[in-house]
Amino acid sequence: MKLIRYFRSELKTSDHRPVGALFSVNVYRADPTKCLDLVEDIIECLGPPDSTIICSLTSTRRFPPALFPQVAGKLKEIPAQIRLSKFEDGELHIVLENGEAALAALSMDGIHLGTLLSGMSIFSKIILEGLGKLHFNAVLIA
Repeated sequence: MKLIRYFRSELKTSDHRPVGALFSVNVYRADPTKCLDLVEDIIECLGPPDSTIICSLTSTRRFPPALFPQVAGKLKEIPAQIRLSKFEDGELHIVLENGEAALAALSMDGIHLGTLLSGMSIFSKIILEGLGKLHFNAVLIA
């Protein structure tokens, strides 16, 4: 912004003096779709705002509570610290310390946790005979 001209009027009947100015202003127009893409990329790099991952097994519809210590052990390898965990709708929900830890936990998607009975579930991406495949999903809630 650049000042081009400043002017004022002298009034004999008032203490207030009217003023005016003429400015040169450069206006830049941003592409809203590019801005939205950039904001989405930044948010995705931060991970889910609630730092929640959801664990499920391909070989069973219900996540067995007995496997929780194995999952916690795998998360310690990242390292990711568990703040809260619960079993809901056959899945294991784990809240980690931050979104970056939740993104790091996604690198463990598809790890094997011992041998379980073969079966299909709605969470399976690849079905392996006789092995339970653990799936981690980070949930981004807008």
